[in-house]
Amino acid sequence: RIYTRPHTVVTASEWFYQNVPARTKVASQHWDEGFPFPLPGDRNPDRYKIEQLGYYEPDTPEKMSGICRELAASEYAVFQTKRIYGSVTRAPEKFPLTTRYFYRLFAGDLGFTLTNEFASRPALFGVEIPDELADESFSVYDHPKVLIFRNTGHLSPSDIEGRVVTGAPSRRLTRKDILLARPARS
Repeated sequence: RIYTRPHTVVTASEWFYQNVPARTKVASQHWDEGFPFPLPGDRNPDRYKIEQLGYYEPDTPEKMSGICRELAASEYAVFQTKRIYGSVTRAPEKFPLTTRYFYRLFAGDLGFTLTNEFASRPALFGVEIPDELADESFSVYDHPKVLIFRNTGHLSPSDIEGRVVTGAPSRRLTRKDILLARPARS
């Protein structure tokens, strides 16, 4: 049924246009098609202040300062696929700061809460099969899981950077936990 449902990024984009006011600052990932998708009816991503964060750039203190500054100034952080957080956390020796950043973001330590997930998982006999652990070529193109984090803590850039650089996350997470992340049930 994956292919009979609307594309997940389209569904997430529709939700975003309906629920997020124009001129809201959004932290997004580079290396993807962009978010939200432009849609018919004057729904254009230019209505938002979108900052594409350079997660794949070489890890330096300057890179992390910039990411933390932009994150602190954003109301939302959006991941339209697992491509960035899935691959960076697979290479902690190449991206030690960015890996720490993702573990803390997903633990809720950077002032952002995972509030929305848009996914279209395969199912067999009515049982949903989480395919987030499969190779990215299986899911990131035709049915990526879109994650939307909301800035609920409004931390300063220096507070966010301090939490990335020092100490352990408040919750012990594995890479599998990050890939399978879902918003908390209310």
